[in-house]
Amino acid sequence: MLGGQRHEICDAGFEFGKHLGLCFQLIDDALDITAVEADLGKPTCADLKSGNSTGPVLFAMREFPELQAYVKRRFQRHGDVEYALEKIKQSNGVEQTVKMAEEHAFRARESLSRFEESSSRIALENLTKILLHRRR
Repeated sequence: MLGGQRHEICDAGFEFGKHLGLCFQLIDDALDITAVEADLGKPTCADLKSGNSTGPVLFAMREFPELQAYVKRRFQRHGDVEYALEKIKQSNGVEQTVKMAEEHAFRARESLSRFEESSSRIALENLTKILLHRRR
């Protein structure tokens, strides 16, 4: 699709990939908190248990600044993951993460507007919508 294209089209392809990847990761972060393990196909809260601070916890920190201490110690103390999860669920962290994913999906689709209308372009536009609504 990008072979032999003008520089502006290649840049648009790069922008699409960047925003699509960010959308995918943000939805993955939200699912790590909200999904049922059987549906997700992997353990939930894996990011927190691994000491990773993702969108939901970072947004939750705005409402619960005490989470900063948990983030700094990478959720390593007994009960840290459970406490952080409780605060994330009490906050709008997941919703804000999904909202950010929606913004990146929009920007990915917007970058495709520089491509000629084609079945490939339509498939890529649809991919952004699929990613937003995935459950695993």
